[in-house]
Amino acid sequence: MSAWQLNSTHIAAVAASFIVRSEEQIRKDLPDWLTNAIDDEDRVKDTKLIAAVLASENAKSVNYRYSAAWEPVEVSEALIRHFLASPLTDTQFHTAVSCYDYQACEHPSYGTSKAFEYVSEMLDMIPQAAMDAPTESDYWGMEEAGSITTAMDMGGQA
Repeated sequence: MSAWQLNSTHIAAVAASFIVRSEEQIRKDLPDWLTNAIDDEDRVKDTKLIAAVLASENAKSVNYRYSAAWEPVEVSEALIRHFLASPLTDTQFHTAVSCYDYQACEHPSYGTSKAFEYVSEMLDMIPQAAMDAPTESDYWGMEEAGSITTAMDMGGQA
């Protein structure tokens, strides 16, 4: 297997789309007055924390695989805000999360990491239809959600 350091756009798209999906699940069970109380700054802060965990685990995987010393990518607040406003579609989310999982799994402790826990939760959120037969544009293109357009763009540094 190989490991590739994903770029900040990929990490932001995954983390923010996870937050949006989590909120959607929570909102189903709460009264409107309470769901309207979710603070935008808390959303950004929570997304930044998840993005940092994901970026750190990805760098750890690359470093383990190649005996390297990559630093985790930094994810800007602007990218986070962009993907909170325009999260990935279900199929795009599945593609991006699966790619992340593949790139972050190289070291022995991945299966017990917080990132693996998040990835497991993310994959559980995706409807089966989004995983069954994606179209080529759903699978590779992410135009609706911003600047991720190809599998290569979803990569980073090697």
